[in-house]
Amino acid sequence: MKKMKFRLEHVLRLREFDEKKAKLELGNVLGRISAANLEIEEAKREIQVSSYEFNEFLSETRKVLDIRIFPYIMEGLKIKIDKLKKDLVILYKELEIKKNNLKIAESKLKVVEKLKEKQYERFKKEEDKKSRNEIDDHTIMRYGENT
Repeated sequence: MKKMKFRLEHVLRLREFDEKKAKLELGNVLGRISAANLEIEEAKREIQVSSYEFNEFLSETRKVLDIRIFPYIMEGLKIKIDKLKKDLVILYKELEIKKNNLKIAESKLKVVEKLKEKQYERFKKEEDKKSRNEIDDHTIMRYGENT
């Protein structure tokens, strides 16, 4: 049986590449979202630790200058959290775009794969038909030799 030659093989490979690329981009965005969430949690922990340290700091006798620094530290951490949350909103929007790109790439790949399957089925039927014809010809030739 001869091998089937799919005329759109290069298109199929291109679609597979596009799908892999879309998956990698989606994974990249998911990783950035995870990192942003970790940074937000870390900043929240820093606020809690700073609050605890500030209360301990107040219980000791310190200079007024040292006490004035803590509100600025807390404000800086809150600003950092707000910025990270804004970045997270942008990342979620980007995630939706990447999901849509992946769906499109998958659907394009599926179309070409279906075409390949249909062409293979036609090829297989033709090869079976040729094989049956050859068997019939051999049978007729043998039958003709025996009579």
